Amino acid sequence: MSDKTQVYMRVKHRQQTYCLLCDLQDSVASVKQSVCSAMRQHSATPPDDPLSLRLLNEQQQVLKDDEATLESLALDDNALWYVLLPVAENEWEAAQDVVAAATTGSHHEVTSTIADATMEDDA
Repeated sequence: MSDKTQVYMRVKHRQQTYCLLCDLQDSVASVKQSVCSAMRQHSATPPDDPLSLRLLNEQQQVLKDDEATLESLALDDNALWYVLLPVAENEWEAAQDVVAAATTGSHHEVTSTIADATMEDDA
């Protein structure tokens, strides 16, 4: 059994990358809250309700259980996720558009820990 208690996550939205240091016991809801905090601090416009975000893994599968812990998801360290913002009630940005934008062009990367949501520019 591993003694690892934290994982590093990269969460991309279009050409922005949010780098999060998360505890394995953190819930998906905590990750969404941290992403919203990072977006607010870096001039993005996140939704009012962090739980309305959708997180996709690299295979573009949606994380549907906000109460699931990162440990229960068997999340790899340095995992790559994509965030989709809501555009209307029960409607989100198109995954293929967000992923395509995230994989082309220049990127701006910020780092955070869920514990304090302190951001640093890696420019």
